[in-house]
Amino acid sequence: MKADLTPATPFFNVDRVPLYADHNGSKLLLQKEALVNHDTGVVYGVVSPKYKLVENDKIADIFTEAFKNHPVESINDHVNNDGGKWKRDIVFGGKYQKEVKVGDVVSTKITLHNSYDGLASVGFDFGTMRLVCTNGMKSYHKDYSVTFKHVVHDIVEKIRKIFEMKFEDFSTQFEMFKKLTQVNFTEKQFMDFVRANIKEDRELEEHEQRGVLSERQASKIIELYPQVRQRYNDHEDTVWSHLNVLTAIQTHHTKAHNGSNVFSAGYRNMQTLIDRFNKQTQYALAA
Repeated sequence: MKADLTPATPFFNVDRVPLYADHNGSKLLLQKEALVNHDTGVVYGVVSPKYKLVENDKIADIFTEAFKNHPVESINDHVNNDGGKWKRDIVFGGKYQKEVKVGDVVSTKITLHNSYDGLASVGFDFGTMRLVCTNGMKSYHKDYSVTFKHVVHDIVEKIRKIFEMKFEDFSTQFEMFKKLTQVNFTEKQFMDFVRANIKEDRELEEHEQRGVLSERQASKIIELYPQVRQRYNDHEDTVWSHLNVLTAIQTHHTKAHNGSNVFSAGYRNMQTLIDRFNKQTQYALAA
């Protein structure tokens, strides 16, 4: 049985190990280092000696300081199967949350991300959290992401300023969500949308896009549909209601063999499906 190498926490020591090459019986020191989990020995990536490694605990401390005076309502960490990738969801209350319809409150969320593969930059993405069912959503129609190439001395103040500046733009999402509660979208339309996104083993026409779901995945979504609607007592025939069926399934019904489900193939497939749903329903908003 394969051992579970997922760390219990995203905060652990990462060693920089010099790499050597055998050559004519001698060991030659390469201008490369391996990034290795100190506890498990898992190798995450290979970098140059000049590479600036930023460990997760430092990022967590920076963002804790940046938002110490903000109304933070919850923090949730995610790590992948070997601990090499980390995400942290920070959900805000106060002025950073809005009521989309009576009793249905959506909060601003940012997701920090870091990786020890030596390729990805430190950064954060804007998203939302629907409080009635703790579904997480990316922005509806625009990418709100921030990355940092270097962690500089004034990074805390920069994060605060960027957050407030981006939030002003991002806050238009709440008005968009309110509009979605008014746009009609039926169960039949939802089922047709799911079935239209099943992968097919055939040559596609020029205007067609390849499906993202297997038959099994599509069947599971259709099976879960009435359960999700019943659980959250949401039976409205609107785009908003059906968008939240998809995000509920993504958040609560995708799994990874080890590590957090947000790094699983099922979660990524559902995000692609959600992106397609959003794109399709934007035409209804424009009409």
